[in-house]
Amino acid sequence: KYLLEANVRRDGSSRFKNEKWGVFPSFSAGWIISEEDFLSSNDLINFLKLRASWGQLGNSQVGNFEFARKLALNQYYTYGGVSAPGVGQSSLGNTELTWETSTTTDVGVEFSLRNGIYGEFDYYIRETEDVLFDAPVNSLTGFGTQTQNAISMENTGVEILIGYRKQLGEFALSGALNYSTASVSYTHLRAHET
Repeated sequence: KYLLEANVRRDGSSRFKNEKWGVFPSFSAGWIISEEDFLSSNDLINFLKLRASWGQLGNSQVGNFEFARKLALNQYYTYGGVSAPGVGQSSLGNTELTWETSTTTDVGVEFSLRNGIYGEFDYYIRETEDVLFDAPVNSLTGFGTQTQNAISMENTGVEILIGYRKQLGEFALSGALNYSTASVSYTHLRAHET
């Protein structure tokens, strides 16, 4: 038996000036091998499924109006030897801001045996591009940082679940062990002209 699914999201955000919309597709597929004829009469496997998925999600979590050069009213300057209130620029702004995009690929297997042992195994890769980040800028701008789509990163990991369940008369015996590992790498810090 085969299982297929596809979805497409189209999200918009007012936090970006020029690229307000992002399109994020996802796909998944599964194959229940235990329902195939060549395994229907086996004495060991009760359920066996292979699955794979690929999908994208967007993130727009930055402050409001980060694309604009903001002004602050609490700026002071000296005029005639006297400190006077004024207006000054408080941020650089960045009109090129766009969606941060995470792409996840996952391959897994699920199984249960007739003796009560069951388990799951997953291997995944998550690549995140255009990470929204307060990146340092040249001090000549008069500012320390600017919000940019500055970083790309990659997460890889393995998740394993092994369990056992057995019905003993009126009693049920069950237990499970989990193991997971993950690694993160930053692929680059993109330079941005201010």
